[in-house]
Amino acid sequence: FKAMVGFNWETKFLKDVAATGYNLLSETLMDLNLVGQGADGNERMEVGGGQNEYALAGFFARINYDYKGRYLFEVSGRYDGSSRFAPGNRWGLFPSASAGWRISEEKFWEPMRNWWDNAKVRFSYGSLGNQQVSNYYYIETISTGQLGYTFNGTDKANYASASNPISDGLTWETVVTYNLGFDLGFLKNRLNVTADLYI
Repeated sequence: FKAMVGFNWETKFLKDVAATGYNLLSETLMDLNLVGQGADGNERMEVGGGQNEYALAGFFARINYDYKGRYLFEVSGRYDGSSRFAPGNRWGLFPSASAGWRISEEKFWEPMRNWWDNAKVRFSYGSLGNQQVSNYYYIETISTGQLGYTFNGTDKANYASASNPISDGLTWETVVTYNLGFDLGFLKNRLNVTADLYI
């Protein structure tokens, strides 16, 4: 028997600060103290910023069993949580399992062992989670701005627009893989064949 357990934690915090100045008195020095005046006699400067963060936690475990190199089993799984999904949808369980049988280790294989050295069949099932969406994607937002034209010839109209609808069940994408394989060895393992069929 072999067993392994573990825990992983990942977090990231980003903060942006931006400043822009127009009509610089010198384009080689590039300093905000050198912002010049516009046609209206005023200095034009803009500032901006933002921040975002995410966290990812995961528990994982694996158990292996090998009986005389003949029967092989493995069970593993992950239980992952991501802040990129709404509370209630943040955690996902992703199990995997595999089994192998070395048929050539059985007693009934003895008559063929002088030319067929190894025969193993294996099967596996695995699932993995994908959380690659933007950090706050599950939150519907309303954006505001100004239109590029006017209705009365002087003032640009303001507008507000809602983001696309987001499923309230947004959570981990699960990718599942199935595999059936054969490992064969002939003529004192001078000729080896490996074949896999997977979905």
